[in-house]
Amino acid sequence: MTLYEFYEKYFLVNLNDYFNLGFDLEISKILFCLLVGLIAATILIGYKRAAMITIIKKLMRHEIYSEEEAKTLGELGINTLGTRLALNGSGRLSKIVFRAGEKQYTYEEYSALIKTKGFKEEKSNFDEARFYLSKENFTDAQKVLDIPSPSLINTILFCILLIAIYICIILIIPGLLSFISSIF
Repeated sequence: MTLYEFYEKYFLVNLNDYFNLGFDLEISKILFCLLVGLIAATILIGYKRAAMITIIKKLMRHEIYSEEEAKTLGELGINTLGTRLALNGSGRLSKIVFRAGEKQYTYEEYSALIKTKGFKEEKSNFDEARFYLSKENFTDAQKVLDIPSPSLINTILFCILLIAIYICIILIIPGLLSFISSIF
């Protein structure tokens, strides 16, 4: 028996089997897509968070607090996909870790700049870009480090929990739909 046949036999819930409901949909496929999406999001968030913590710890360990002391990711030994993802976004890390030589804009300045004709944001060259922690934002960096970093075991356990919830839902739905269909 293949994996798809196993899935079809035990986990496929087709709403076409319940004529009184008036649905034409295989709900299990939607739920399966939601499960895969939740698992992927959990893994990516954990990976990005771990990379963010690594960046801040490395910059603190090397005491890089000014633009003159800034170092590249290669010099810090953290030139990975996770660190690039963490530094590329406009999230919390962009307010703590700064790129040397890059002008810092306020929200109003950046909004006005985006609206100008021909504005094109320059791409990040992570091989040459140098990064540093700002002394003013040192307390924010410390707050990020105070929150425990996600562990691989916790991420795996959460994914297993999501799979268990998915299986329970798939096992309960046919009985629930039969009950609802018998009422109507």
